[in-house]
Amino acid sequence: MTLEEIENYIARGSRGAVCVFRQPLEQTALLIMSIYITGKVGAYCFSVEFDPIDEVDNGEGWCWQSGRMSLKN
Repeated sequence: MTLEEIENYIARGSRGAVCVFRQPLEQTALLIMSIYITGKVGAYCFSVEFDPIDEVDNGEGWCWQSGRMSLKN
């Protein structure tokens, strides 16, 4: 995905986020790691979420989120 595609998807999406990476953890297939970019133009956040395999995108896992940043830096 290009930066322009990510910005457009976030601006038009219902969740205001785009998942750029997702895979099971190597140590245990019971947890899924997802990486998201969220926010709005000029003030994006980078989020890493760890969810139980049956609760992905349900808000039941652990989340680490960065401060606001630009996608171009």
